[in-house]
Amino acid sequence: MAAKRKNEESREVSDTRENDKKKSSNGVVVGGDFARFVAEQQQKDTSKEEHLSSLNELQPTPYSQLAKLDEGMNRCFRANRKRSRDAQTLLKRAKKLKEVKFFNRLIRDFGNDKQFGFAEEAFRILEKECNIEPNAYSYTNLLNACVRVGELKRAREVFQKMERDCDEQPNEVTCTVFVKGLCEEGLIDEALELVKDMVRGSASRPRANVRTFSTILRNCVRYRDVHSAEATFSLMRECFDVLPDAACYEYLSKSYASRLDVEKAEKTLNELELQQDENGKVLNIPASALASLAGVAATVGKVDVAKRAIAKCRERADEEQRNAEQFSSNANISSERDRSNNKKPNDDSTTPSKSVSNFFKARASDALREIAEIEAFLSNDDDVIKQEAVSYTHLTLPTKA
Repeated sequence: MAAKRKNEESREVSDTRENDKKKSSNGVVVGGDFARFVAEQQQKDTSKEEHLSSLNELQPTPYSQLAKLDEGMNRCFRANRKRSRDAQTLLKRAKKLKEVKFFNRLIRDFGNDKQFGFAEEAFRILEKECNIEPNAYSYTNLLNACVRVGELKRAREVFQKMERDCDEQPNEVTCTVFVKGLCEEGLIDEALELVKDMVRGSASRPRANVRTFSTILRNCVRYRDVHSAEATFSLMRECFDVLPDAACYEYLSKSYASRLDVEKAEKTLNELELQQDENGKVLNIPASALASLAGVAATVGKVDVAKRAIAKCRERADEEQRNAEQFSSNANISSERDRSNNKKPNDDSTTPSKSVSNFFKARASDALREIAEIEAFLSNDDDVIKQEAVSYTHLTLPTKA
């Protein structure tokens, strides 16, 4: 009997793997876990779906049905987010449930996965077929979906529609997402005008926060736009309730570095060491900023500046790696505690902690690798370093009318 049961289990596993390899008509691989989940639920829940369709719209949706939809969504987006068949299934179930928060979840997850078409479809079904008024989360999530795939024209339409039709005006998150979209298309001046409205008290605009400013500054580095970076920093100083964080100083320094202005890049990082956050904690220079400074200083032949930056970078990178290890250790302890208490791990606590830890580890490792290359370059003869510096003298700060 045991052998027979084992053979049956082996056949079942084999069939499952075979099913996992099958493709849908559009060529997208349909993974086993979610596909089986959908098939099972379709067989089991026919009567429940009929019951749901007959519910009065004003009645609250049963919690079990919401939990079931949420489970399906989690399986879909974790297992294989690219499967259109699963996405269509989720849209059909959400349409039956008519719950705005689950449509918002769908729009958000489709957007984060750059499935812009499905995000648009979820918003359309919510508004047109379910006759539910989209809220601020609906618009913000759709706006983010537009920005993530570079659909700036559509992003403008969504932003303007929210201003015109939504009971809730764009909040600081909505405006920051739109600012990001403008910046990534190179429209930094337009983004700055929007932020000026936020800073200077336009009645229809929320207050800008540090994330809004850092979004512009990050793109100033990308486009080597020193003047806009300086204007952004100056504008931030007008907000008495917004303090520049380490990232803001890092991006300003990198903007100078992108134009080989080593003196201002170093000065900005030195200023950072004198600043405190809103809790009174002294800000630390990120290792990545020091590596950038060291690279530019070495490139233009300012060896002393490069060596100072390298020494600081190595010290900061080691500290960042230790902090990341501690962060990861705390996440593991939390996860173990959840398991010992028979609790399902909370994605909002343990998993992001590990992700953040891995990010900081990788960034510190990149900085150490970068300064190792810089040190190898500095080991050359002085003539080689000077010759390299001369080849970059044509790169000067741009003038702006």
